[in-house]
Amino acid sequence: MKSIALVALVLALPTVGCRQKAPTACEQSVDRVLDRALTNDAAEEVPQPILDMKARMSNTLAKLCTDDKWSSDVLSCLDGANDPSAAKGCEARLTPAQQKKFEKSMGEVMGLPIAEKK
Repeated sequence: MKSIALVALVLALPTVGCRQKAPTACEQSVDRVLDRALTNDAAEEVPQPILDMKARMSNTLAKLCTDDKWSSDVLSCLDGANDPSAAKGCEARLTPAQQKKFEKSMGEVMGLPIAEKK
């Protein structure tokens, strides 16, 4: 009886991960650009507070991207950005309304008091 339960468990395990939804284009682009921004040549371990900040930024940016329907041009720019300055350049491809939301959201994620631009 125990062996039947064990076999059933082993057969069911591979299907557990199949229920997760595939990442959206926004999630993929955001995660990739943040991963590249955190990669260092020294191959040092990234400190946990930085990983926590990356997770908050990733969630916030992916939601902004999805909700505001960032263009494929912005996503392509993020996909090609190999350093933080190149990623920053992608912000210019957002519409003014998207830029405003981006700046406000990133300020909140980082705990910075961001004044509203007039």
